[in-house]
Order: sequence, then C-alpha cells, then structure tokens
Amino acid sequence: TLVKNETHFVYYILINIFGVLIGNLSMIFQLRKYVDFSNLKPKIRYHHIRSSFDLLIPQSIESGKGMLPKIILVWLGTYKEVGLLDQGLKITNILSGIFYSIVNSMIPRLSYLASKRRKDEIEKLVYLFTIVIILISSMIISGTLAISEFFVPLFFGQGYNGVITIMNIVIFSILFSAFSYFFGQGLLLSFSQDKKYQQIVSISGMILVITSFLLAKPLGGIGISIAYILSELMIMILSLYYSRRIINIRNTVSMLPFI
Repeated sequence: TLVKNETHFVYYILINIFGVLIGNLSMIFQLRKYVDFSNLKPKIRYHHIRSSFDLLIPQSIESGKGMLPKIILVWLGTYKEVGLLDQGLKITNILSGIFYSIVNSMIPRLSYLASKRRKDEIEKLVYLFTIVIILISSMIISGTLAISEFFVPLFFGQGYNGVITIMNIVIFSILFSAFSYFFGQGLLLSFSQDKKYQQIVSISGMILVITSFLLAKPLGGIGISIAYILSELMIMILSLYYSRRIINIRNTVSMLPFI
C-alpha cells in the first residue's frame, strides 16, 4: 500500500521495524498470563551477562556471514554479481525458513528433555527429525534443480539468468543448515554446550571468509556460493561431531550418504 517506487525506501524500513516491534509486543502481553511483573526485582549478575555474551558472539557471526561475502564480492568482483548472488540467496533463505520453523518448534521440547536427562526420547526425536529433513530437503533440492531454468526468468525477468547457477549451488545448503541448526542451537545449547557452539560458528565464519577471498576473484558469485556451501557443511560436521558425546548419532550419520 505504501511502497510504490524507489523513493519510498524509508517507508519500507519503517514497515519492517514496526512489524518486528508489534510481533515482540504481542509476545510480551501474552507473558502476563505466566509472569507477575509487579513482583519482579531485576538483579544484574556477572555470570548471567557473561553467558549472554557467549551466545551473542555466535549470533553476531551468523549475522555477519550473510553480509561479509557480499562485501568481499563487491571488492573483488562487481555490483552486478552481488545482485545476482543476493537474489539466489533470498530464494534459498525463504525455503530454509521451513526447516528453521520445524527446529524452532522442537527446541522447547529438546530443552525440556535435556533438563530431565531423558536421552532415549531425545534420540527418538533426532531419528524422526533426520527422516523428515532428508525427505523434505530431497524434494526441495530436486524440485529446485528441475524448475530453476523456468522459474528464474519468470520470477525475476530478463537479465537474471546468472541466478540460475547460483541458486542450483546454494540450494544444497538447505540440507546442511537444517542439521547444523538442529544439532547446534537445538541440541548443544539445550545441554549447555555454549562454548562448543561458539567454536563451531567461529570456525565456519573463518572458512567462509577465507574461501570467499580465494574464490570471489576467479568465479564471482559462483565462488561465493561454493564458499557458503563449505561453511554450512563445516557447521553440520562439527555439530554432529560434538553431539556424539551427548547422544548416539549413528543413525543420523548412517542415513546421510543415501540422500
């Protein structure tokens, strides 16, 4: 209704800001059913602040991972390549939202089972999650590869053919990111393995930056796409590696080669 041309960029920003604000306010009002705010006596404790920063660091790195490769590509490539890369990533991020929603709905249950040390039920949940993710991601990846040549010109218009290759590469990150999000944020954080999760995200961030510098110049947006895949793959591998000491992940690992 409000955004009608390129001069209405401010309206676009305000709509996004107030959308998030309204969503957060709606959750705060719902808390009144469970929390008596009149009896709250906030106390700032050092170890609470320290633990919050332990989670802030990986979250900041994750946010930066979406921007740093584009900056590198601008420096070593062209703005056109950045535009093509951005559009290819947008489609993948929209599809990844399906898996993030699934994981977010499971995290409270995982946290509860972890607090009760009911590892047998957690392993059943992990096994079920693995089957669901493999089935859905296989359909999305194969479907994207099948229709990308027709979808991109139809959705973006002429001049965006470069998005096809980028999208066909980055779409494989859906599988890796789903598992890394589940085992990283879902499992490791539920078992208070904050330091390990911080290490995982930091290592993946370094791999993304290094491979982006190496591949951006010769391959452009395709190189950044490959770097993005390698980064997500590393998160998945390290998340599975650290999770092996918490639960038996043999079933999950044994199913991955059949994708």
